[in-house]
Amino acid sequence: MKIIISAFFVWYITILSGHAQIETFETETANATTFTTSDISFTTTGDMFVEQFAGLGCSGTNFWLGSGFLNGGSTGSLGSFRVTNSGDTFTISSALAWCIWTSNDDGSNFASGNVRFVGTLAAGGTIEQTININPPDNLTYDNITFSSAIWDNQPLTEFEMIIVSGINYIALDNIAFAQLSLPVNLLEFTVSQQNDQVLLGWKTASELNNAGFEIQRSTDNQNWESLGFAKGKGTTNAINSYQFKDQNPLLGINYYRLKQIDFDGTFEYSPIKAIKNVVDRISLVVYPNPSAGDVSLRMNNVLGKNIQIRLLTYQGKLLDTWNFQSNVIRWQQVLPLSQPGIYILVAQVGEQVFRRKVSIVN
Repeated sequence: MKIIISAFFVWYITILSGHAQIETFETETANATTFTTSDISFTTTGDMFVEQFAGLGCSGTNFWLGSGFLNGGSTGSLGSFRVTNSGDTFTISSALAWCIWTSNDDGSNFASGNVRFVGTLAAGGTIEQTININPPDNLTYDNITFSSAIWDNQPLTEFEMIIVSGINYIALDNIAFAQLSLPVNLLEFTVSQQNDQVLLGWKTASELNNAGFEIQRSTDNQNWESLGFAKGKGTTNAINSYQFKDQNPLLGINYYRLKQIDFDGTFEYSPIKAIKNVVDRISLVVYPNPSAGDVSLRMNNVLGKNIQIRLLTYQGKLLDTWNFQSNVIRWQQVLPLSQPGIYILVAQVGEQVFRRKVSIVN
């Protein structure tokens, strides 16, 4: 094995759940592009040049600014070392860096410099931090800490280390990897219109300490209201399906999302789904009709306007009146009509008027 004096970098990965696994690279193959730590498989950019830190007997991945190892560039190019956890997620908290600037591998000229660390978020986008690595006098290493405000509990799918300035070699060794187990593995989330209602459906492949799902709706994709709650399955590796009906969707575009909540109160949001509600009429339902007595009345105010409902005899005599503001979306009432005959229900919503005939029989 080639002996190279280079930077020695210890990378600690922490997780929301799972156990850390140490990768020492002692049994890994030089010039490989993958390595496996226990049951976690990782992929690197370019070839993994397994090296030994002289005098310590530590093997690790090499990032050599001036040669093109790993970054695939030519001599003097600025590249990066990148690790991907085969689609699974992990988090990162702190590190110990050993830094040596040398062109002749003689272990001299310890140096300081800047390194940029970039994390690709599972939810999309990136986070990053540039850290100055500056070993104290007569030491070849420096303790560095990633900012908790940037990195804490951020599920990553990829982590990248980029030399910015001042350092010629950096190697990663003794990396404590651990797979991040998400509370819920959401297989699908769909919304569909069913007459004047919207049906939400979702399916999970597994759940971990899942208390349940709060169903939320928005008309502008910014301000959200809670529609209801679906109890979760706790911890399970079985596939589970869920449904929820929005019985009173608003006219126009309705946005929906799931707020998945753990038993300890932590939560995360699902992707957002949108659907356009084209039902622009008032739903006025009377049942049973005809009836031998009591009649149930249900009204959906999908237009979001003020409502007045009047109950009249067939001859036009006013028996009762109900008034509602525009924020009343659904109204239900039982009408105790004991006298046989024909009654008329009149609903006025804004400028629109709806009538229903009610028959009471012996």
